[in-house]
Amino acid sequence: MRPVTSTTPDDAAAAPRAESGARKAPAPLLVPVVSAEQARSLLPVLRGLARARGAPVRLVAVERPSQRGARKPEEGWAEAVAAELMQDGVDTTVEHRVGHNLAGIVREAAGEVDPQLLLLAWRRGHGPSATADEVALRDVLIDVPCDLAVLSIDGEARTPRRVLLAAEEEHGALALDLAFALSDDYDGHLTMLSVLDADATTDEVSAAHDASRTEVEERRGARTPEARVVRSDRADRAILQEADPDDFDLLVVGAPPDGIIHRIALGTVPERVARNARLPVLVAKRRPTGARSWLGRGWDRVARTFPQLDEAEKAEVYRDLRRSARGGTDFYVMMALAGLIAALGLLLASPAVVIGAMLVAPLMLPTVSLGLGVVHGDVRVLQLSAMTLFRGALSALLVGVVAGALVPGAEVTSEVTARTQPSLLDLGVALGGGAAGAYATARPSLSASLPGVAIAVALVPPLAAGGIALALGSPSEVGGAGLLFVTNLIAIAAAAGIVFLLLGFRPEPLRASRVQVFGRGFVALLLLTIAVAIPLGALTAGSVREASLDADVRAALDATFPAVPGLAWNEVSVDRLEDRALALTVEAESTETLSPEVVLALEVDLSQRLERPVRLVVRVVQVSILGPLEQTTPAPEPEEPEEGGAAGAGAGR
Repeated sequence: MRPVTSTTPDDAAAAPRAESGARKAPAPLLVPVVSAEQARSLLPVLRGLARARGAPVRLVAVERPSQRGARKPEEGWAEAVAAELMQDGVDTTVEHRVGHNLAGIVREAAGEVDPQLLLLAWRRGHGPSATADEVALRDVLIDVPCDLAVLSIDGEARTPRRVLLAAEEEHGALALDLAFALSDDYDGHLTMLSVLDADATTDEVSAAHDASRTEVEERRGARTPEARVVRSDRADRAILQEADPDDFDLLVVGAPPDGIIHRIALGTVPERVARNARLPVLVAKRRPTGARSWLGRGWDRVARTFPQLDEAEKAEVYRDLRRSARGGTDFYVMMALAGLIAALGLLLASPAVVIGAMLVAPLMLPTVSLGLGVVHGDVRVLQLSAMTLFRGALSALLVGVVAGALVPGAEVTSEVTARTQPSLLDLGVALGGGAAGAYATARPSLSASLPGVAIAVALVPPLAAGGIALALGSPSEVGGAGLLFVTNLIAIAAAAGIVFLLLGFRPEPLRASRVQVFGRGFVALLLLTIAVAIPLGALTAGSVREASLDADVRAALDATFPAVPGLAWNEVSVDRLEDRALALTVEAESTETLSPEVVLALEVDLSQRLERPVRLVVRVVQVSILGPLEQTTPAPEPEEPEEGGAAGAGAGR
């Protein structure tokens, strides 16, 4: 939909001046507003920033479709606000846009205009998304393609002559620029606040003072604002305590970059300050980098496809999984029985019995609980889940050791071997299974799918296989089974955590320790997933190379052996030697006796085809091909019975 645009009366005179200017006109300040009240609450800050930056203002009046055509209580309010700005020497244009999605309109307008700053109003008295006429603070702070400033206000707008700046150095550059601009324009007083940890030393406090002075000298010269340094274990509390409405007219804070951990955890320090401060708060945030912006938008698109659980549903899921994380007597009994069934099924090489063990094992839910514990930042749930998983895994491993030691004739069967050769495909299966398990757990209507998930992602069979291999003295198989179990465990927990995030689970934002556990927990899961993916990738690459070599050998045998009359190969085993050499043992059939010269010729031919040294051993089974003789024996003709004999025989019966 194309926007409807109007201009103030002085625009006609301003346009020629702009065109005749020798330099390019500066980018505008973009200001979307939905009402006259909202626009006027922005005027003191907007006026000061526009004059200090020498920038024009583009006022975007957003109208909802339901209001279109109805009589408005204040016709032309946007033009009236623009006229006030023009009287103060600020070039202003007005643009009208219509739509339901206010945040979408804001992003669209910012993308078209490419402003030097997007300025929004957020009235915190109703919450960030309580009314349809307010743009949600969380929403607009996530990703807009330009520098952003959000004025959080609850009450009358103030002229910002006394400004308190509280911004961390790594993401406070824009906040610093805006605070200096307002202080300069209104010839006001600026106070710079630095918040250090509660246990900060005196030297660190002095360094913070020096850093503030250096920053001011670079920007303001001899005119030095006041610098304050406070110690606190909660930055938001310290800022709110210093932001006294009797001492200041405006608080300016810097928002952090929209990293994925920040955006999905929510409840950042700037938002908590903007929500609870007793004076207007200007939250400033630099435009996101390309990678962050694309990552954030991608996360939003995926999240919109998932249903969002209400608080009651989240609480119920949390209680159920916390209960599952405890692992009582029933859990360990079922784990021991599942380990026994799996061990016997592996020794019998019976896939059906192994599948039965997967259905009996209760290990899936504590693993999913581990993912939820990371998402909630709940250390207690993490501890319970980890302890339950450790004890359950140990019980299944010990049962496998006992079975391998006591069962007569126990050996490493094909089913055992299958659990000791993991690959990247197993990692993919575990990620998919973990996501499915978490989703089914959070959606009671899908609980019937959990047995299928348990079958898809086998946790107990690798433990039983490792125990059997340990009892039989096969260390390589033990390592492979352990790698498969750890892969499944980490991938299920990581995928479950991501699904819980998409369903709306979050750590409590006001509990900093939980947000910290959340961030560190997800980083740990990511690093662990990468750590298991590296050996899995190496094993997968090795398997691919072996399969490729096997195919090359078979193709060479198919091309070489038929050249010898009466010779055909059936099976081949390949062993690697030093210097890329191969030892081939071929099971073959021949109608003729093979001489050493023929085998040597075959060896040379294979070496040339495979482009590597070959040592060939042929195990020949002598065969004879029997066919029909050149002259067949005719079938005997049936004898004709004598006439009297036939009649007599019939009379006798």
